[in-house]
Amino acid sequence: MSELSTVEAHVLRKTPYSESSLVIATLSDNGQQHFILRGALQTGKRRFPAVDLFRLIRVVYRPAARSDLHTVREAECLDPYSHIPRHAAHYQAAGWLSRLVLDNSGLEDPMPQLHAALTAAFRRLNTATPAACLPVVLGTTFILLQESGNLPGFDDQPEIRRQVEQMRECAVDPAVAYPSYNAAVWSQLRDWMQMFLLQHNFKVPRNFDRIEL
Repeated sequence: MSELSTVEAHVLRKTPYSESSLVIATLSDNGQQHFILRGALQTGKRRFPAVDLFRLIRVVYRPAARSDLHTVREAECLDPYSHIPRHAAHYQAAGWLSRLVLDNSGLEDPMPQLHAALTAAFRRLNTATPAACLPVVLGTTFILLQESGNLPGFDDQPEIRRQVEQMRECAVDPAVAYPSYNAAVWSQLRDWMQMFLLQHNFKVPRNFDRIEL
């Protein structure tokens, strides 16, 4: 029997499994990982109250020997990001990023920069007052492109290269403010990003055009 392992991960999707269990899809420094929480949905029991969408959790689990579905033994909430569900725009942006990550990252394929960017994104979205969502989404997507080896170098466009580098810095450090571009520039960046993702066979979640500035 394999030894227990521990990981800190963000919950990106949760799905009921059989009559009493729950399967969650997460992102950690280990990459995308899937876990089963047996008995989590049993009536009258709250064995895993820490597990909910977008939360940062610490999971103690037993690695599966013959599948990619690991069994959770303990789960602890490290950050609930409790303000995200209180703003529809923030919740939509967090859900869009979760779908983007799940559709475009491999199981057990480490992407530590993407995990750092997602952590920063959720921290920015976890505000008591409305915040700009589109810069957060775009910055995180730039990190996904970079870590997957698909981000252009813009060698013949130094100004664009400078802007992209600034966006990447903002994406991994929530203390750094995003550029104060006007709405037209952000809209152009969104259009370019969607076109680039589709041209390179990335899966683009629906309603990209509805992410608020």
